[in-house]
Amino acid sequence: MKKLATIVTLGLTLFLFMAPLSYANNGKVTHTFDLGGIENVVINNAVGEVTLRTSSSNEAKVEVTFEVKGHGFFRRKPDVDNLDIEIWQHNSTLALSFKENNVNAAWVITLPAVTNIEIQQGVGTINAVIGASHLTVDLGVGDIKVTAPLASIGKVDVSSGVGAARISGSDKVETRRRVVTESADLRLDGEFNIDATVGVGDVEVRLR
Repeated sequence: MKKLATIVTLGLTLFLFMAPLSYANNGKVTHTFDLGGIENVVINNAVGEVTLRTSSSNEAKVEVTFEVKGHGFFRRKPDVDNLDIEIWQHNSTLALSFKENNVNAAWVITLPAVTNIEIQQGVGTINAVIGASHLTVDLGVGDIKVTAPLASIGKVDVSSGVGAARISGSDKVETRRRVVTESADLRLDGEFNIDATVGVGDVEVRLR
């Protein structure tokens, strides 16, 4: 009996030693920008989520939460306390980026209606609610959802290399499907355009 207990104890110890451990280490940063004179906002993220919301103020608020996941006894727990986004501003352009592929960056951005918004991301999700702005979205793998005012729209072009591409809110949408590729476009009389592309995943633009 004692021998059996010893074997069970050794087995559990070995299992716990060899089994991978998962953990998350989180950090968060917040930035506020005065957008007086800013016409172009560019967001570039490697992996994670970008959530964009409209604001009636002249300020942009950007909150980014960093999450690093790892496993194993022999891996040092990552430290995200010193992580931050890169900020570049020149003339009428404000560019914000985070390019670490091994860190999930979840952005929550509150932004007034500037002339041009551009979002680029490698992997993850993009969920944008915009006002009267031009919007360009380019995502490698994941899903894109855009909500925009119908009255401001001039044209919308969406495409997915592998997945679905949808535009809702108008009966003038033209959709094309080829095997796994889908694209859709819309032409109206407004001033602002939306161009959203995903390599693998779904893209949807909702007009209201």
